[in-house]
Amino acid sequence: MELTIHRGAREVGGSCIEITSGKNRIIIDAGLPLPFMDGDSKEECLPQPLFNDIRSGRNKPDAVFLSHAHLDHYGLVSFLPPDAPIYCGKNTRKLMELSCLLDPEKHLISGLKHFEPSENVRIGSFTITPRLMDHSALDAYGFIVKADKKTLFYTGDFRAHGRKNHLFENMVSNPPRIDVLIMEGTLVGPRSDEAFVSEPELEEKFIGVMKKCKGVVFVTAASQNIDRLVTLFRAAKRVHRKFIIDLYTAEVLDNLTDYPCLPKTNWPDIRVAFSRAIARCLEENGKVDILEKHRKNGIKWTRINERPNEFVVLCRPSLDSHVSFLS
Repeated sequence: MELTIHRGAREVGGSCIEITSGKNRIIIDAGLPLPFMDGDSKEECLPQPLFNDIRSGRNKPDAVFLSHAHLDHYGLVSFLPPDAPIYCGKNTRKLMELSCLLDPEKHLISGLKHFEPSENVRIGSFTITPRLMDHSALDAYGFIVKADKKTLFYTGDFRAHGRKNHLFENMVSNPPRIDVLIMEGTLVGPRSDEAFVSEPELEEKFIGVMKKCKGVVFVTAASQNIDRLVTLFRAAKRVHRKFIIDLYTAEVLDNLTDYPCLPKTNWPDIRVAFSRAIARCLEENGKVDILEKHRKNGIKWTRINERPNEFVVLCRPSLDSHVSFLS
């Protein structure tokens, strides 16, 4: 077994590694570097000479495995050949597809394959076992890779303070027997002493803030950070406020049908607020059906303005125009 780190050894994010065994070759992650900004060229971010070799056919991978739905791990997947077999978690695929909803220029390769947690995937001489991890991205995985009587563990991104922290505890108490460990060093070095508040602890902090607040509570959080959305929903419910989300967040939650305990837009303590920017974007992209679907659970901004003490609003940049008249 031979390992090549094409990116990630000297920086955090933009991960891309290649593993070969005889004539077989797999790639794990094809991430966009974290410093990437809108307007930058993705072409210039491709790990080279790997991608030139792949696109020319000189170095075609037998499979590509994506650990989770964060751009620094999958953001360059569209540059892979259309016939490249790409594997990811079932809900990772959903999240990646949803990220394209508001941006028609984003696109994924069709025909993505999905694996199941802890079920082996055989690719030539490789046996790859996805291991579910606790991360801010739902459905995040590490990979145990076996070939040539050697075992490698690529952890992907993980943490110990989320709502699935038992996955971290299980990994520590029952570590796989391996020869090589590959782990992203997000907190290695000067940040190694940083402590993070757990989601249950954050829930209590949010409750304290919400109780003190007179008027609408606005909060910013990523729509795909499902643990954080659960924390905010639980906190809002405990202080008897409704949780107001936007159309995109509504689509994210409603599409994660494998998790019936996650908040859904038809729950009585959730309402969907229509922002002009997102509604216009969906209309222009031919997604009027999404607008119609959520109208029955919608709430008017005038209603929020009339009874501000009853609501917690998930605030995105597209809501700026509404915040001005609510303040």
